[in-house]
Amino acid sequence: MIVCSCLGLSERRIRADIESGARTLDELARGCGAGRDCGACVLDLADILAGSANGSPTRPANPPHEPRTEAQRGFP
Repeated sequence: MIVCSCLGLSERRIRADIESGARTLDELARGCGAGRDCGACVLDLADILAGSANGSPTRPANPPHEPRTEAQRGFP
């Protein structure tokens, strides 16, 4: 299942980052970029972290305030 549509990141990829040491939303964002673009996946990321043995769904240091438009993301 795709969790982060902006970057095309799957749940498997997110879980791999958690297994590699990511424990917070901010650490996931720094590692694979999930949650840094439009922010629509942040709640799903928090759920995945909360369900892992080692994760902690703390808020990212710089959460997005408004979703970016397609033009801002480079779409025509």
